[in-house]
Amino acid sequence: CTGWQISQAQEFLDQMKSFGNEIEIDVKGNGLIAHLLEVGADMQTFDDEREEEAVSARKTCSCEKCRSACEKKPGCFLPGEVEKVIEFLKKPYYALPLMYQDRIAFDGSDTTVVSPQVVDENGDPLPDHIQSGRCAFLKDGACSIHPVKPFECREYWHGETNDDIDERHLIVIDAWREFWEAGKKFYAEP
Repeated sequence: CTGWQISQAQEFLDQMKSFGNEIEIDVKGNGLIAHLLEVGADMQTFDDEREEEAVSARKTCSCEKCRSACEKKPGCFLPGEVEKVIEFLKKPYYALPLMYQDRIAFDGSDTTVVSPQVVDENGDPLPDHIQSGRCAFLKDGACSIHPVKPFECREYWHGETNDDIDERHLIVIDAWREFWEAGKKFYAEP
């Protein structure tokens, strides 16, 4: 393409964008406009694929803010996720550095949830009443259980709002509340 063709193509694309997201164009032949529309469609497909990659990459972000979250407080598991960690690490349940903690839901009720144990800078477990600290599964600056990390860790994203975090906390609390209630019903005397 010559400089003139490129400028014409850019002007055409800018005009098309001004019409909105969906327009219908009937193009005859296979000239420059047909090529631009084809490239534009390919670029949209490329953008869609990049969005999918971004969502996938979200699960593996290692930026400073995401890593620092692991230094401050581990995320909570949903019921059934600890079993995945057991399989992944090939360790018995009692050997896992887990912590049971009460969480106060926004409705004022409390529910026991499960999260990784918090540890000090030497890797020594902190008492259960201390719920802030480095995640026990954080080794050499990386998550040692990344493929099976807790729900709250999987869903955490450095650009989210406090409302997003609160919503995720409610999902965890509701799931554990249902889990404990089901257990009570199961073990209830006839």
